[in-house]
Amino acid sequence: TTRRVVLKVEGMTCPKCIGRGEAMTEVELDSVVLLRVEGMTCPKCVGRVEKALAKVFGVKEGKVLDLEEGRVEVKGNIAPEEMVKACCSALEDGGYPASLWVDAKPADG
Repeated sequence: TTRRVVLKVEGMTCPKCIGRGEAMTEVELDSVVLLRVEGMTCPKCVGRVEKALAKVFGVKEGKVLDLEEGRVEVKGNIAPEEMVKACCSALEDGGYPASLWVDAKPADG
């Protein structure tokens, strides 16, 4: 799915201005999020998860980092909050419950 954004820009009066305006319209966010994905048990599951993530708008790459822990890294060009929501929804639709990875480290003591 492609999103189209139309901006009204005032004050462009010559080809040089138009060129600068066109150069400024390329906006790319580099977001990286870690997800906890449940239910992955084999390489086929890894493929299904990565394929589901590849279909999410704005996702550039989804990669299973640790099958046993269910840790998945997702890179994209949308806001992290939106990416987590969209990816979790897509994965849950495919039968893999997912949530934002929270690294709970034990307290020293």
